[in-house]
Amino acid sequence: MARVLLTGGNGFLASHILDLLLARGQSVVTTVRSHEKAEQIRERHPYASTTQLGVIIVPDFISAGAFDECFKSDASFDVVMHTASPFRYSITDIQGELLDPAIIGTIALLEAIRKNAPSIKKVRIRNFMVGEYKAEIPDTGTSFFLWVDVRDAALAHIRAMEALGAVNQRFLLTAGYFSNKEICEVIRGSFPEYRPQLPEQNTGGGGYPNKGLYGFDNSRATKKLGLTYRTLSASITDTVMSLQKLQNWEKITA
Repeated sequence: MARVLLTGGNGFLASHILDLLLARGQSVVTTVRSHEKAEQIRERHPYASTTQLGVIIVPDFISAGAFDECFKSDASFDVVMHTASPFRYSITDIQGELLDPAIIGTIALLEAIRKNAPSIKKVRIRNFMVGEYKAEIPDTGTSFFLWVDVRDAALAHIRAMEALGAVNQRFLLTAGYFSNKEICEVIRGSFPEYRPQLPEQNTGGGGYPNKGLYGFDNSRATKKLGLTYRTLSASITDTVMSLQKLQNWEKITA
């Protein structure tokens, strides 16, 4: 059984990674920014013992020595999974608001490992790919038409931790292309009750750019990590069903 440090444990991807790690019986210490978020994690995993799940508060992961406290314990870590990173949709400065904090935070973690835990066997760092269009905005509202289901991305992190041949390598995690038009068609076909709320089937827009799409190569992840990606249809269907459950829960608790 490995002992894992998972940064940003309340994040979208990290919460799925945490579920898989605990289900596999791993011992996990995760970081969050506040006591409130720490309590949310404990409430979500009520059956995890304090020896299997620990939570450390790191209010500002880009400050000097931010992660030093994580390594001040008797039990050492075998693996570090770094997913903590600033991310929001309303940004005006990609470099200053996204890239610089992510880089500084990653360096701070690596410095803490070098200084306090040189025996750690593996460090996994999650990277986002960010696109920017200045001259035009594609119909789908992004310059990046690749997607991956968060459950597949979480499993890839676990497989990368477990696989012997996954050291010092980058893995592009993507199931392929998507467009808003395709998403609408999946919802239209699987949830007819929402058809009145969707654009008409022959409505223009929402597709791929006329100039075509870039290529990608995700073969390293599929071969070395043994990944089989969910289809866009399955992912969108599960997402809608999840939102329906949330909506019903809000009605019950209102």
